[in-house]
Amino acid sequence: MKPYIYDLNMKKTALIFIITIMVVSCSAEFAHNQFNLIFPWYIKRYIHLEEGQSRFLKRRIEYHHQWHRKNQLPEYIDHIDTVLALLHQLEDHTPIHKRPKVSEVFLKLNVIQYELHTLSQALTVQIAPDLTKLFLTASNFQLMEIYERFDKQNQQNTEALENLTLGDLKRHQRDTLQSQLKRWIGRLTTDQKHFLDDWELQYIPTAHETGIYRTRWHLRFRDLMSLYKGKQLDISHDLIQLFATPDAGWHPELIENKRKNRDITTRLFANITLSLTEKQRYRVIRKLTHLKKTVAKLAAK
Repeated sequence: MKPYIYDLNMKKTALIFIITIMVVSCSAEFAHNQFNLIFPWYIKRYIHLEEGQSRFLKRRIEYHHQWHRKNQLPEYIDHIDTVLALLHQLEDHTPIHKRPKVSEVFLKLNVIQYELHTLSQALTVQIAPDLTKLFLTASNFQLMEIYERFDKQNQQNTEALENLTLGDLKRHQRDTLQSQLKRWIGRLTTDQKHFLDDWELQYIPTAHETGIYRTRWHLRFRDLMSLYKGKQLDISHDLIQLFATPDAGWHPELIENKRKNRDITTRLFANITLSLTEKQRYRVIRKLTHLKKTVAKLAAK
């Protein structure tokens, strides 16, 4: 696994934008159809499951897969329609007074980002009780396996960050965003690169602080499992909350910095959207239209 040096909130923001506006439809179809394979694989990065645990996980993931398909995919279609309508407003022949302003695009993207985050959080809350049931069946050997994986991950993250300055983190995140944008809209124009320059100046790196809270999350998980194994206490509620709200307890300053980063990133995407060339705009519309058909087909299964 690559060392963690991303700001988690920034990574989510970028992914939400790309998934909503610029994702390749075949990738979306693969990710959704492989939901019941990818999630168990992620769990197995931390723990080798016994046969009964694997059967339980497979059965419950199939249920969550169907729930996601029925309850959430139709909302993704609504968001795609919103973005398509926005992009059609940017046609060259649209009168200037009817073309959306940066503030309007910012608000629309902000709403989409918030609602997609809500969908993601709902899925997390949906899965948390089953994760709790699964880990409560873990043997002492399996728990040691998990703790060693946590320790290794924390050590890798610390080593990756210890020699990086704030400037390094800003440049790294800027390079990541630029690479993602180029992948989906093609070569960036001079103006679009200037928007990225402005974003880099305003961005507040939070990877160090996020890493500290991730380590605390690991320690909290270990403490709860020790209470369960050592004193046979009922920790189900606390463990569900830990899985469902991993960012609980963050310092207000960290939360505020992440909010600022989210806002400046959404404004960056609003500026990028309004600066799309006709070639870039057609490319995004083509991918979105294909994506909408793909998601509709998946939702109908």
